[in-house]
Amino acid sequence: FEEIDVTLPSAAEMATFDTLEIDVTSACPDPDEIEFGNCGAWDYLAWLSVRNAADQNVEIARFITSYHRETRWVVDASAMLPLLAEGGMQRLRWDFAPEWNTQPTATKLSLRLSNRAKGYLPAEATFLWSGGPFNAAYNTLHPPVDVAIPADAVRVELYAICLLYTSPSPRD
Repeated sequence: FEEIDVTLPSAAEMATFDTLEIDVTSACPDPDEIEFGNCGAWDYLAWLSVRNAADQNVEIARFITSYHRETRWVVDASAMLPLLAEGGMQRLRWDFAPEWNTQPTATKLSLRLSNRAKGYLPAEATFLWSGGPFNAAYNTLHPPVDVAIPADAVRVELYAICLLYTSPSPRD
C-alpha cells in the first residue's frame, strides 16, 4: 500500500463541486518493453481510501487490476464527495496487490473535481454494510438499516462498491 497526504481545496470550495472523478493509470515499469512479462502477472483488488477523523481508512473507490497489461480507469465517485468535504489536508491510501506478491507496476492517480451543473450536490454519505462471504448466510450479516432522509433532500442515491470476493479482505 501507499499513503500520501494531499491538499484539497477549502471546505467552502469543496461544497461547490458536484463531481469527483478518480483517474488511475497502472503502467508497466519498463515503457520500452512489451507488456507480457513486464507488467504484473496477476489481477488483484485495488482500492482508494481516505482517512477519516476517527483515524480509519474509508474506501471511496475499488478496482480490479489487469493481468499482464497496462490499465487506465476513470471512475465517477461523486457520491463520495461528502467524505472529502472538509477539504484541506487529507490522507489517501492506495492498496494494490498483497504484500506477499507485490507487482512491478507504476501507478498514477489523480482526483478530478468539477461542477457539471447536475442540479444537485452530494451532501451526505451513510455507510450501510461491508463485505462478507457471498453464501446462504449473506443476508444475516447485512440486516436492514433505516436511513433518515432529510425533508429537503431532492435526490437520494444508493452507491455500492461491490465485488464478489469470498476471501477475507486484506484490510480486516
